[in-house]
Amino acid sequence: MRLTEIKDCEVYSSDGEKIGKVDEIFVDDETSQPEWVTLGTGVFGASKRFVPLDGASMTGAGMRVPFTKDYVKDAPDVDVDEGYLDDTAEMQLYEYYGLRRGFAEQEMRRPTSFESGTTTSDEVARRRYRRWVD
Repeated sequence: MRLTEIKDCEVYSSDGEKIGKVDEIFVDDETSQPEWVTLGTGVFGASKRFVPLDGASMTGAGMRVPFTKDYVKDAPDVDVDEGYLDDTAEMQLYEYYGLRRGFAEQEMRRPTSFESGTTTSDEVARRRYRRWVD
């Protein structure tokens, strides 16, 4: 998918129901490939939800994702810090959407103290997905 195709396109569920419109695109820092989009859902698009591009396809009407509208609307509400999706949010989204890709990498780069809930100033989580700016 080309970034200019994705930006502002309408997004439809697996059963053809309109979910929302692409608001932001998040690309992988290493590959520059689009991996996630945020959608404006709800009244006037006020609620933002992340949706993976894995399994999505472009149609004549817009983008079709392999999830129902309700499933996308129930996705975790995650914050974006300084234009990046942090490791914790990324893990929540991977788990929610049942995606396996990324978990092995996640485990390799997670500090041991992360599991105990503490971090030190020397442990900085690597941020992988950044907001694409046109």
